[in-house]
Amino acid sequence: MCTCEHNAENVKQMVFTKAKLRPFGVWFETQLTVPYKLASLHGIFLVIQKCILYHSRDTYRRWLEEITEDGPNPELAHYWERSWYSVFSAGGV
Repeated sequence: MCTCEHNAENVKQMVFTKAKLRPFGVWFETQLTVPYKLASLHGIFLVIQKCILYHSRDTYRRWLEEITEDGPNPELAHYWERSWYSVFSAGGV
């Protein structure tokens, strides 16, 4: 049975992988060509097709390769989570 103590011990043993580009602002300006828009939607969002198709398949492939190249990367995942609104509002809602 898992306990809080057991989970706390597991977290202590985890290796935190940092994003290659840090902090977030440097990563965003280097990786994305859209303006940053601050939004807190509590992890909930809706995207229409027009906004998805605004970026090319090659762009999505490049982003996916970046996310997966070094295995799980919580910091990079957090950067992407903060960027969804900017990325998908670029198509003009």
